[in-house]
Amino acid sequence: MTNSTTWTRLVRYIGQDGETRLGQPVDASIDVGLAVAAGQDVEVYIIDGDLYTGLVSSRKDVIKKILSPVTREQVGIIRCLGLNFLAHAKEAKMPIPNEPIMFIKPRTALTGPGEILVGKVSQDDQLDFETELAIVIGKDALNVKEEDALDYILGFTSSNDVTSRKLQLANNQWCMGKGLDDSCPIGPVLVRPGELDPDNLDFEGILSGETMQKSNTDDMIFSCRQALAYLSQGTTLERGSIIQMGTPMGIGWGRNPKRTIKDGEEMKIWYQGAGTLVNTFKYV
Repeated sequence: MTNSTTWTRLVRYIGQDGETRLGQPVDASIDVGLAVAAGQDVEVYIIDGDLYTGLVSSRKDVIKKILSPVTREQVGIIRCLGLNFLAHAKEAKMPIPNEPIMFIKPRTALTGPGEILVGKVSQDDQLDFETELAIVIGKDALNVKEEDALDYILGFTSSNDVTSRKLQLANNQWCMGKGLDDSCPIGPVLVRPGELDPDNLDFEGILSGETMQKSNTDDMIFSCRQALAYLSQGTTLERGSIIQMGTPMGIGWGRNPKRTIKDGEEMKIWYQGAGTLVNTFKYV
């Protein structure tokens, strides 16, 4: 690795000395999330600087603990698309939307790989999973044209729109059931737009070893470019903010029998080119 190169795959982590840093995996082919969850040593090149302008150095480190690629303070707000997959709309027996359906998660929903603490409000057989691609905005975006949208994306990562269904469905606004603390785990790897094709990514959501959701982003009703362009009309999407791109068919609430996340279960969210987000849910 030569000095001062732009990162293509970024992780945020705690190093062996206890310091929080940014890094780029030495082995670009490694699934960082799976490797760390399995207790393997994962080497990274240390990134000097911040999330937006940082450059990859030749100095190496080993991940002690993996974190979300961005912090709550950097994110500010999380915009989420509802009903953005054709098969999911059919599964829900709902009409295909003519424009993106958006709801909001607060920044306190953001977390990374590892343990997710589930409060009592969600422990009554209602906690659901939603396998989603997340976009991190790289620079302020206002009134963006669809053809220019990728220029405003810092990177893509795996994410889970963790949902408390009873709270979500109690009224017409979804924010309560979808905006609880730690309900937006993302990561661990943030991948530059040039490293993957967001319009053609295989992905899978696996709960306790069983595949729950499996699809491709080509089933999206609104692409990443279309979503960013639409959401930026008249509204500034600040750099660091996140867009979750919606989930495919196979959610637990729509299954027969219903399938919710139980205490101690492990969820894996895998996206082609971005790797696997691994979380364990603990009722507290």
